[in-house]
Order: sequence, then C-alpha cells, then structure tokens
Amino acid sequence: MLKSRSKLKHFYYVTLFFSNSVGENIVATEAPPAPASERMFAALAGHADGHALERETAYLCELADRGHPDAQLVYAARLSLGLGVAQDKALALRYYKLSADQGNARAKVLYGCLLKTGDGVPQDLPAAAAYFKEAADLGDLLGQLNYNVCLYFGLGVAENKARAADYLKRAADQGDRDAQCHYGMVLMSGDGIAKNEAEAVKYYRLSADQGNADAQYAYANALKFGIGTAVDEINAAKYYKKSADQNNLNGQFCYGDCLLNGFGVEKDIAASNTFFKLAADSGHSTAQWVYGLHLECGQGIELDLSEAVRYYRQSADKDDINGAFYYGSCLLHGRGVPADAVRGAQYFKSAADRGHPNAQLAYGICLQQGIGVDRDIATSFSYLKLAADQHVLDAQLLCGKCLRKGFGVQQDIVQAISYIEDVVNRGNAGAPSACYFSAFVEYALCGQSLANMLERNQPSDMQGRESTLMGIAGARAISAIFFNMASRIGIGIGKGKAQYKYALCLERALGVDMDLTQAAQYFKSAAESGYEKGRVAYEDFVADGIVRDESVAGVNHVGADATAGGGVGADDVPADASTAGTNDVIHYLLAIKRNADAGDASQQFRYARLIQKGEVPVRRPSVAAWYLKLAADQQFAKAQYHYGRCLLDGEIIARNSVNAMTYLKLAADQSYPKAQVAYAENLSNGINGVIDASQAERYFKLAAEAGNSEGQYCYANVVLLAQTIHKNRSPEEVAAAAAYYKAAADSGHVEAQCAYADCLKYGDGVQKNLLGAAAYFQMAADNGSSEAQFAYADHLEDIGNFCDAARYYKMSADQGYIQSQWAYARLLRNGKGVAANEAEADIYAHLFGAKRDVA
Repeated sequence: MLKSRSKLKHFYYVTLFFSNSVGENIVATEAPPAPASERMFAALAGHADGHALERETAYLCELADRGHPDAQLVYAARLSLGLGVAQDKALALRYYKLSADQGNARAKVLYGCLLKTGDGVPQDLPAAAAYFKEAADLGDLLGQLNYNVCLYFGLGVAENKARAADYLKRAADQGDRDAQCHYGMVLMSGDGIAKNEAEAVKYYRLSADQGNADAQYAYANALKFGIGTAVDEINAAKYYKKSADQNNLNGQFCYGDCLLNGFGVEKDIAASNTFFKLAADSGHSTAQWVYGLHLECGQGIELDLSEAVRYYRQSADKDDINGAFYYGSCLLHGRGVPADAVRGAQYFKSAADRGHPNAQLAYGICLQQGIGVDRDIATSFSYLKLAADQHVLDAQLLCGKCLRKGFGVQQDIVQAISYIEDVVNRGNAGAPSACYFSAFVEYALCGQSLANMLERNQPSDMQGRESTLMGIAGARAISAIFFNMASRIGIGIGKGKAQYKYALCLERALGVDMDLTQAAQYFKSAAESGYEKGRVAYEDFVADGIVRDESVAGVNHVGADATAGGGVGADDVPADASTAGTNDVIHYLLAIKRNADAGDASQQFRYARLIQKGEVPVRRPSVAAWYLKLAADQQFAKAQYHYGRCLLDGEIIARNSVNAMTYLKLAADQSYPKAQVAYAENLSNGINGVIDASQAERYFKLAAEAGNSEGQYCYANVVLLAQTIHKNRSPEEVAAAAAYYKAAADSGHVEAQCAYADCLKYGDGVQKNLLGAAAYFQMAADNGSSEAQFAYADHLEDIGNFCDAARYYKMSADQGYIQSQWAYARLLRNGKGVAANEAEADIYAHLFGAKRDVA
C-alpha cells in the first residue's frame, strides 16, 4: 500500500496576480457611493493602456483619497506593481490598510499577508490573523483559507483545529477545489473534528471533479477500498487515471497497479509498466522496486537485470524496505551486479530491523551460516523468529528445527511443534512445496524427541504446559506421531500419560472431532498402563453409560439396563416423570437414553438437555455435548443451536467459534429463531474476524418475523441505527422497526420497552406521544431497567410528581446509574418528594463524582 499523508497539507493563499485587469480580481464588499459614474467603473475595471491607463490610475487615486474602498484596493495594487503610476510599495501598503479598515474583504486578506510576512511593515502575526478573520467572516474565500491556517498552526491566534476545520469548510463550500480536497483529508483523518469518512468522500469527489489531482487519487482510494462509500472498481481506476494524467505519483502507481491486476480496467501488464516507470522516474519508492521486479522477471517488459538493480537501489536509498530487500538479494547472489555478501547482508539487516519479514528470514540465514557477517546463531534465531511470527513458512520451519535441537535457543519441543504445525496447516491450504514436505519430516522428528523425553522418564520437562500439549496433541498429525510413538515405546506411566492426554482431546474436541467412544478406549489404555487419571476418567465413562464394563467394580452404572429384561420402549416412559416414583424416573431416564443411543435425534437432544439441567447425574459433562452433537449432525435444529452455543461459549467442550457459527447457521437456516438471533449477533460482532452487516440484518429480520422478541428488538436496532447514521432507510422501514420494538416490548422485552418509549418520545417511526412514552418507560422501570427508571423519574418530575420521581431516581441510583445519583442527590438537597437530608445527598453526590454541592 502507498504511504498515506500523515498530516494535512496547509498552504497560504495570497493574490499576486495583479495585471492590467486587476480590477477583475476584486471582490467588492459594498456598493460604490452614489451617484456612480461610468468613468469610475471604467477606472476600476482597468482595461486601458498607455496614457489612458495613467489617467485612469490618477482618477483611481482621486477616488481612493475620497475614501472609496474598492478604489483604494485597486490603486494600492497598481502602486505595488507600478501600473500607470510609479511603483511605491510603502504607499501601496497605506492604501491597502485604508481599504481593509473600511471593510473591503480582499484588502483585509492582502494586508494580512503583508503583516504575516513583514513585507514593508513590521511582522505582526496577531494583527494578520485578525484581518484574515474579518475577511473570512465577510465570506472571502482567501480570508477563510488563510485564517484556517492561522488557527491550525496557532499563528497569531490560539491553536484551534476544530475552528480551523470550520473555516476550511466554509471555503470548500464556496467551491474551491483545493479547500474541498483538504477538508476531505481533515474529515478522513479526524484531525480536530469528528472523523466522517462518507462526508470526506463527498468533498473528495467535488474537488476531484474540478481537476484536483490529490483529490482524484484520494477519491479513487475510497472507491477501491470501500472507505466511506461502496466499492467501485471501475470508477476507482478512472479517477486514478485522471490523477496519473496530472503527474500525481501516487495516482500513476495506483493506476499501474489497476492495469497489472485488472482492477476496474482490462488487465494490461505492458501498459502498467508505463505508469510504474513514470512514477519510479519521478522518485516514487514503491514504484521503483515494483518496476525493478518487473524488469528482473521480464513481466510485461524485456528482462533487464542491470536496470532492475538500478531501480532497486533507488528505492533502497529512499529507505523503502522492499527496495532494500530486493537490492540486498541482488548483491548477495550477484544478480545484475557484482556479488557483495557484506553489503547484501547490510541491506537485509536494514529492512529486517524495520519489519520486512523476508528480510528477517534472509538476515537470519546470513547470521546462522556466517554469510557476509560473523556467525551468530543466537541472534540468528531472534531474526528467524521475527519472520516466523509474521507467518513466513521457511522461517517457521527453521525456527521449529532450532527449537527442537536447542540451536541458538533453549530447547522447546512444544513451541517447535506449534511452528511446524502452522507450516503443515497452511501448506494443506495451498499447493504443496518443498517447505511443506520438509515440515512432515520435522513433525516426525519432534514426535521422536517428545517420545525420547518420556523414555528418559522426564515428565518435569513438560510441567506447566499440559494445556499447551493437549492443544498441540489435538492436531491429527502430531497426535499420530506423538501419542502413537509414546505408546510404541511402552514406558508405563509415560505411555499412560500420552494416552490420557489424547483421550482428553477426543473428549473435549481439542483439535480433533469429539468421539467419546474412542476417548473411552484411550482412557482405558491409560488406566491399564497404570496412569491414575486414566483410571478415574474411564470409571466415569462407565458410570455415565458411555461404555459398558462389568469388570469395573464399585461403579453405579447409570447408563446400564435397570432391568434384566433389557430395553425400555417409548410406551414405557411416564407422561410426567416429575410426579412418578423413583423407579419410574429411572426407567424414564433410561428410556430416553436407550432411544438416544438407538439414534433418535429428538431423544439425543432431550437427554443432553437433562444432563445440562442436572436431572441426569453424570460425572463427565462432555457427555451432554456428545449427545447434542449426535442430534445436531442429524439436522435437529434445537440441538444444532445448543451445540453451537456450547462451542461458542467454551461450555463443556473447547471453544471453537468457527464450528460454532457453522452449527448456528444450520439451525438458523432451519428457521429456528433463537439460532437466527445468535448467528446474526455474531455476524454483527465479527466473531471470526469478519463482520457481515447485511447478512446479520437478514437473520435478525427472519427471527423478528417469526415473533422472537430478541430478534424483533435487534432488527429494529439495526434499522434505526442505520437511519440515524446513514439516513438510508425509508419511512416505511422506520415505522416497521418501531412496530417491532412495540411487539417485543409488549411481550416483556425490557430493552425493547425502553427503545419503543424513545420512539414515542421523539416520533421515530411512530406518532410522537409523550404519555405513551412514559407508560413504556414505566414498564421497563418496573422490570428493573435503571435507564428507564431515570427516564420515567425525569417525566414524573416534569409533571410535578416529585414523590414518585424520587422513588424511581433512587431505584436507578442504587443500581449505579450516575445520572440518577446526581438527580436523587439534588432532590435530597432541596427536599422535593423526599425529606431533605444533606448527609444522604452528599453520599449520592459523591457516588456521582461531584466535587462541589449539587445545585
């Protein structure tokens, strides 16, 4: 990405373009004195030359001396330039001041400029700022621009960026393209005012369409990346081109990038190089290394290594880290330039120290192998780790090797596995590479190292890292290597510990699919190896009925048959287990479990929920998640929702937001309202790093239409928030949103009661009704909403019911609502609606944080 401006470009506007037609540049601030003669206007227009010019200038002098402000301004300009009169800057200065002091806005600007620079008069920044302000407040464009600069930098006036932006906006709204561009930059950066990307884009567009190259580039960026406006590739390319055609370096580079990638225009690599070269030859450091790369690879242009090196070096000499990396690589390998490993390593280090990941890898290898630098394996690892932590595959592989061997760093097999695992996982997602295949070898070596630690009976090496090991062991490849290898070595407790940890992964879905049956087998193997935790876990599984094992003594087999006769059918289940006897309840629970184990999705869900509610005594809570998953995988919507919530909250099983969203969506798409709301909420919050507002709104609406009060409330929130911010909703949509608030409110939804009260209070989507608003605030207040209690108390106070107002203020204040704390303290202080009590008032005032008595 191109470098962005970090500060707004400010500049002084001065008018120095006085000529024979100088009168055309004058902005008259008042009508000329009556009667106005044709001769005077001809002199002000100043179109004569030779003797006529001198005669008109003399007449201007006469008018100026008679006090005509416009004549004073024009005469001052002619004195300054020597037009029709001998040049006399000192006398010009006097007439500028006379005109300015009579209210001529343009004279105020010009005189202010002279005061600012000290040209013919002692420099006086406060006076200059004052004249600029007077002109600005009279609507003079140049006055507004100059006063904006004074306010922004604190020149002759206290620095005030917010007021500076206001004057810049005034100039922009007069149609000045440069002011429009700079005001757009202020809005985009939030420099002194509230950031407003959409408004910034509007001003960029105005300026761009008047031909400002910087604005064309900025507007194109907004269109390309969807900043403050919708993404529009075609128009982005169009405005980049306009900017490029005016020799804007960033515009040239970006239009070249559009041509290179077919962004908004037909892909044309050869044409892209034309624009890259234009920008590069004008000093654009990014364009220089990009164009160099094309020259080196012969991409859309004839291959030329020596020219590529020249452009790489130009970019590197401008401190561009990519340029430094590519130039260093050419020096190291002698590509297009004589090999120089020492200088190559220096350029690698320069780029590496500024965060370039591939340069960090390259310099780490130089240090590790002593190429161009003294060998230093400890420092080498620190650079390799920097690159690995930026997900450079080769660096991750090398870091894994170093950590496994303890090469330049303390040996850490667990950390080594985490790096190697990332290489394998990312290699699976793309085309296989040598690095990807090498990672499998490292996986095996890491597994052997861990197995050797167990063989040497060194469990202390893994103390404090059990959760990390479980997470790593959960990955399929490492579990096969680590746990199976540990089992093959056959070192009693060490073997059992490995089996136990893999069983935990299977039970809790730590990196592998949940499988309680297989988990039970590994727990049993761990128990048979003498590992105590494995024995306890296996007995829990037997007790919970996940497996049957009559050889396990002293265990109450909850899941076993209660009768010798075997199965219990659905007809045997009591209609109401809560009123049945103890034996009936047992039969009832066993019948549900038996049907669940037979594959009945509804019974699987039912059994899981009974476990979650504590109505079925199991020792391993993960049993509930297992049954939920069994039902969910049979497309049972309620189970999909609850299993998704378990994954989302990390309840019972390991938190997995990706899988959680998958299950929530499955349930949502089966029209389960709770799932629709949960899925939409997580889309709104970007649970997996991606926000999808349009899809979130769609699912909220589906839940709302199904009558779900939370869905109604959330959908109404989305609509009214969008209307407040973007003004992009129709009156019908706003009215529908208010209706959804009411529906949710009438069903007891407290937040919706507050929201609908606000709609009634302000007339949002519904006719304004203050009494109706008070009624809904009261509903929410009586349901415990501190915000509603404050709002209702405020209403009661307005109608003179101080007693009830004090009561609701106190309810809210006691919940920590600070506005109510202040209001209740005020009533206590004044004895309104409650007995006056200074001591209690002080308590509430201090809760509010007041530093003095509440008025």
